[in-house]
Amino acid sequence: MPKTDRSVLPIAVKSFNWVPTPARPELNSQSKSTSIQVVENALTVLETICESTGEVGVSELSESLGMNKSSVWRLLATFTRRGYLEREEKSGRYRLGLSAYAMGIKFRLRMDLLNKAKPIMNRLARDCNEAIYLAVPVRKRFILLEMVDTTQAVRTIPLIGNAYQVGETAVGKVIQAYTLLVNHPEEEEELASIRKQGVGIDSGGFGEGTACIATPLFDGQHKLCGCLSTIGPGFRFSPERIELEFVPLLREASRIVSSQLGYMGHLSDHNL
Repeated sequence: MPKTDRSVLPIAVKSFNWVPTPARPELNSQSKSTSIQVVENALTVLETICESTGEVGVSELSESLGMNKSSVWRLLATFTRRGYLEREEKSGRYRLGLSAYAMGIKFRLRMDLLNKAKPIMNRLARDCNEAIYLAVPVRKRFILLEMVDTTQAVRTIPLIGNAYQVGETAVGKVIQAYTLLVNHPEEEEELASIRKQGVGIDSGGFGEGTACIATPLFDGQHKLCGCLSTIGPGFRFSPERIELEFVPLLREASRIVSSQLGYMGHLSDHNL
């Protein structure tokens, strides 16, 4: 039997990744190369318009990028239809649209959240000596965006970058409590309790043998923008330790991060 590395003894976890697209026929190498080139051309067009100080025309883009006009026009039409570009009716020239600005704003806000949260996560990991995660909601899912690991020998495998369905873990329940309306009385009772306590707790939500405690993060508009959580082996998450150690530490950490993001309320008082 191979020797086990005692520095890390991973606990089994489950991951709910993005829903895969339906299977399609295998592309040959030429088709794959063509598809990649189309994506590269599209990104080059968008980047060129982004770097431009004013509006840009089809002929100008075609000449500067060495692409034929029909290909450029099709890409511009697609970006315009999706809102990433806007077309000026009189001149027929293009500029960045609202979708592009919205994406930039969302990225800036998430970077601001990460910059504010990371020092608090480092301190929280030292105080708890358990893995600390920063989660951000993405539609009806959430992504574990950042983590600070524990120094304990027995710990869960790193889950950073994984996407999960809302509602199947403490993190998902917290996000659901503050962002989604539900029609089931029993589920609403659970979510109301989370809003009242300002914390969600689960056993086995991230896999057999795991435990998780999560608290919400709010921005200056009093909207939920993420969660702080600790995830680890369930045998270390006794009811006494959860109540007397983890919950107070996580609540205080979330209060600090939320206040740095401009939130002026109290986490346990925040309701839909």
